[in-house]
Amino acid sequence: MLYYDPPATTAGRKLGRVFPVPVLKLFIGDVVQTRKTHPCGSDRWKIERLGADVGIRCEGCGRYVLMDRVKFERRIRRFLQRPPEAGVGPAVGQKESE
Repeated sequence: MLYYDPPATTAGRKLGRVFPVPVLKLFIGDVVQTRKTHPCGSDRWKIERLGADVGIRCEGCGRYVLMDRVKFERRIRRFLQRPPEAGVGPAVGQKESE
């Protein structure tokens, strides 16, 4: 588990507390449903780039968006498709044989 050390307080000293930050496992090829819809009306996005920023492509209109990873992780509602290398069970709506 990764941990986050908060920035200095207003008094100029650190609090020394460590807060666990959950890390969401993302893979290239994941298809996710977001909380908000794109202006085209679709809420399905395919992940095409991973790093500090995440590159996603709208499955409705094909628009490519580069978004901050933390911001993107908060917007995910659920995973619709996971690639086989994800090593997790099927996503919502998929059968075991897929």
